[in-house]
Amino acid sequence: EQMDISKQLDMLDDDLQLEQNSLELQSRAFENREQLLAKTLSEIQLEVDKLSVISIPRTLFDLQVDPRGLRYPLINQLRLAFQPKGDVPNEEVRVAWSQATQLLLFLGTLLDYPGVDWKLVPLADCAKLIYRKEIFNVSPGNCRSLMAWNALLDQVVKHATTAVAVASESRRSSSSSHAATCSVSTFTNINKSNVLSPPFTSAPTSIGDTELARLDPTDHFGWSQVIHRMASNLLWLSDRASELSATQVSSMAHCAV
Repeated sequence: EQMDISKQLDMLDDDLQLEQNSLELQSRAFENREQLLAKTLSEIQLEVDKLSVISIPRTLFDLQVDPRGLRYPLINQLRLAFQPKGDVPNEEVRVAWSQATQLLLFLGTLLDYPGVDWKLVPLADCAKLIYRKEIFNVSPGNCRSLMAWNALLDQVVKHATTAVAVASESRRSSSSSHAATCSVSTFTNINKSNVLSPPFTSAPTSIGDTELARLDPTDHFGWSQVIHRMASNLLWLSDRASELSATQVSSMAHCAV
């Protein structure tokens, strides 16, 4: 009987040893898998970080604006001018405004601007803006079309300002341990005080301190100032759209992983 007990204990000890070896192998496999997953996660996050610094609007549309307003705004090296003058030919002005209209259309789409009343047709020879049933040909020296362009830009900029405010509040709430206690009034204050504004204030009929309807069609200098301000706000809009897009890509990717 003593020998039987001894054999059973030996068998039990062997079983325990086998079980221990099996657990050690599983532990090593888990550690290897964990290291592999950590490496994969790190690689994905690195790719996300790379994507988040790419500005898609800037890649497609190289918009350059002299802060002093001493040079023509450039879009893809084309001069955004009021009308042909000196070495600025008519065709360059037309194509430049077509490029600017394409950029505005792209930014509106990127920002989910619900412009149901507006349609943009950025033809190379002459861009068109359609407001309901009214057509505006964005051609050199066409004051009426520039007023429509400013009105649409103003709406998209205001939409972007709200989107930036919402995104800013969302990031603030997610990083705050007491986000649930934030009140509506706090959100309103954040909107007013912390959100970046475009370089120039605007309204559907004005930009900066200039009422467009009061500008004479022959006032080349006045309209050039207006175009500089519009280009400045368009550049601001492009930067905000890029930032929002990068934030969304980063958020979705990190949630996925």
